[in-house]
Amino acid sequence: MELEKAFCSRWFAVALGAACAVAVASAMDSIMYYFATFSNLAQGDAGYWIGMSPLSSYAASIVVGSLSRGPWRELYRYLVPLLMLVPFVWTLRSELNSGYINQVLTRSRRSSYLWAKGFAVFTSAFMVIAVSLLLNFVILSCALPGYQLTSADVLYLGVTVSDMWAGLFYTRPVAYILLNALYTSVCLASVAVLVLAVSSFVKSPAILTIGSYIALLFVKYVNDNIVFVLAGNIRGFVFDPIDFLLVQGSSFYTRDALIMAVVAVGCLLVSLLIISFTRRRDILCDSSDA
Repeated sequence: MELEKAFCSRWFAVALGAACAVAVASAMDSIMYYFATFSNLAQGDAGYWIGMSPLSSYAASIVVGSLSRGPWRELYRYLVPLLMLVPFVWTLRSELNSGYINQVLTRSRRSSYLWAKGFAVFTSAFMVIAVSLLLNFVILSCALPGYQLTSADVLYLGVTVSDMWAGLFYTRPVAYILLNALYTSVCLASVAVLVLAVSSFVKSPAILTIGSYIALLFVKYVNDNIVFVLAGNIRGFVFDPIDFLLVQGSSFYTRDALIMAVVAVGCLLVSLLIISFTRRRDILCDSSDA
């Protein structure tokens, strides 16, 4: 029932539509830049040099962004973490405020209700991210050639050896695009579950959503500044969810699959602790669990 409510919600349609719109705009921007580059070459403009593989559909994907010249890639980076919160994270608070939850708990166990809520939030957030990332790549693949990448392309693409799965990117780029979309979507969806858990304490759905996004921006600020301070001594890494989405294009500030997994598991564990406490509150008390 919770999954049906999540995917049939107009807010899910709005969030998914907005994420896909930005992903499509990024793809079209890259495609237009690709053909403009060849047009300049055809006119004999010596100011342009072109290599084949940096212009491939793999490199042009929004994850790597080798052809991104407009604002769409950065807009996607900052907008999608907000959009993933829109479809369903506020529903627990809404049902608490309205008293609807008391009606539900007369027909189902409180643990089943909360697990269903968490799964629906995770799934809806996952779909908003994964579908938009894959749609971007599908559109690019329909318009741009799939040139095989080489390790020398690191000069143009920014996918350094220290970035996660860089070897896979240069040898099996399709697998990299798919794995990246699925893995980052799972990690970010875990953050949405944490926001759902926090909603048991925050009474306003608007404050919950906006406040959670501001918290993500603050974590990014802390991550960016710590990296710059320590860059001379250690190789930096990304621990803020906003930068999980896209390649950083830096040799000392990179995504790490293990760090991302730690953040995701940490979010789920904190969510579990909050939900365990929430289950003991009177509002979620159910005689069937007594």
